[in-house]
Amino acid sequence: MDSFELLKQKINGASNEELARIISDAALRLNKEQTDTVSFVFWLSFMTERDLDQVLCGAWKMAKEYGPSGEEVIKIIKEKYGIDITKIDPDDPDYDPMKVYFGDRIKIYENMFGTNSNVKLFRKIKGLRNDISHGRIDGLKYEGLNLKTKEGRQKILIDYFETMIKRGSGEPLIFQQMSQGEKEEVEKIFKQWKRDQ
Repeated sequence: MDSFELLKQKINGASNEELARIISDAALRLNKEQTDTVSFVFWLSFMTERDLDQVLCGAWKMAKEYGPSGEEVIKIIKEKYGIDITKIDPDDPDYDPMKVYFGDRIKIYENMFGTNSNVKLFRKIKGLRNDISHGRIDGLKYEGLNLKTKEGRQKILIDYFETMIKRGSGEPLIFQQMSQGEKEEVEKIFKQWKRDQ
């Protein structure tokens, strides 16, 4: 029996749990530590993209409801990034967050909120995911700590949740350009939108 037939037998006889590990354990011959690191970084990047999409949707709705400033954001996103607005407008019937790349989300976020510590963290997480895609698993680090270790994982998770929960998104760039009266009106609209969610 050739090696392909043996592989087919192994696949056909495997449990669902074993199938989940065939690629990492059998084909790539990764050890448990490497597999756990890949899983950790994958789920962190997945969560980051999902959370970033929610932040952008909230900011987008606020921008859309605020006339000229919102139109300016639309223009920048269309012209600067070439992104179809339906891809980031949750009110559009064709909205599909799966059509927006991680890098595009980060660029849109940066354009709305400026370059801040959040953007740097999002880029670091995206870079870690890219490292995995290119087979660089053993040297994954965050702030000098290896992500194979508990300390490395704790550090990036604490920084991530602190960024998303405590620090918030910062003041949007369009918000900085408004008068105090305009800011108060936007705050009122945004608070109402949050209550309606």
